Amino acid sequence: RSGRLMLDGLYGLREKYPDLIGPIRGMGLLCAFELDSDELVGRVTDAALERGLLVTPTRNRVIRLIPPLIVSGSEISRGLGLLGSALASVVPRH
Repeated sequence: RSGRLMLDGLYGLREKYPDLIGPIRGMGLLCAFELDSDELVGRVTDAALERGLLVTPTRNRVIRLIPPLIVSGSEISRGLGLLGSALASVVPRH
């Protein structure tokens, strides 16, 4: 259920930022999404960290989300909200 909540939230963010977020993939709580460039991955990663959300950037334009298995639904929702805020902060410069 938690993995489905996470993926649904990511698909919702992609609907809000279709020019920013590309393919989304996931299995259980291990989820990832692709952005346009590695530079954009760095900016989103920094913006997320400024908000208290730790994400895992990769060199192939992907950001991974790897929460602990004991994460609650409300924590997932809060994390997705922080991620949305981070994405919004880079949209004007994108």
